[in-house]
Amino acid sequence: MKTKDDIDTIALLMRKLMDSFHYLARNILREESLSLSQYYVLHLIEAGSQVQMKDIKNDLCVSGAYATTIIDDLVTKGFIERNYIKDDRRIVVVKLTDEGKILARDLNKKKAQFYTKLLKDVKGKDRKTMSAGISLLVFSLNRVLERY
Repeated sequence: MKTKDDIDTIALLMRKLMDSFHYLARNILREESLSLSQYYVLHLIEAGSQVQMKDIKNDLCVSGAYATTIIDDLVTKGFIERNYIKDDRRIVVVKLTDEGKILARDLNKKKAQFYTKLLKDVKGKDRKTMSAGISLLVFSLNRVLERY
């Protein structure tokens, strides 16, 4: 296959993959009245006990004002709480509330159910091929993104 054909094929498959994951995420998050950005912030906070606002802004590649809007919505919904560092009130940290922990757990269960369904009809050798292909994709993406 020619390089242009390879590029066209990979571009088409990537678009289909991204479309499928966005469709899935929107449907799952719609049930919880969450946006993708709000879900991502919940995921970031869940990974650590508390996260600074500057980290959220940087990880999402958004302005401080937009990060604040996302946080305000999650605080209003009762999923996170905002705190200030006593020694430096310019530093804002957020963490999950008990309700936010329950939501994160429920979303993780839904994600696990999705992957179980995804792999249901994929057996043995094909699972290894799928895993190897995804690993190669992640490796290649990381290698390219490190250059930018």
